Amino acid sequence: ETYCTPKEAKEKAEPEDQASQGLGARNVHLAVSFVLGLLFCSVAPLLSIFAMLDLMLGRLIYGYLVIHAETPKPDLGGELWVSQVHFAELALGLYCILMI
Repeated sequence: ETYCTPKEAKEKAEPEDQASQGLGARNVHLAVSFVLGLLFCSVAPLLSIFAMLDLMLGRLIYGYLVIHAETPKPDLGGELWVSQVHFAELALGLYCILMI
């Protein structure tokens, strides 16, 4: 039993809230998950398996959403990727400093 047609569902879902569901929010969530997995794997090595599973599940879900469920977004030329790498570098640098 469906509650609405695919067209009605798309109209209700778009535009998404950029503060919690947009492209930038997704990238922040993945970057934080990546950094936390790397940080806590030194405390509990088994945690790295769960962090990897979380990232793989996120890749599967977000891959589906981007292709099939969302409206096409403009390509930013890698700006978000660069900001994610800078965030990871800063967080891991801070981790190294605090471990000394």
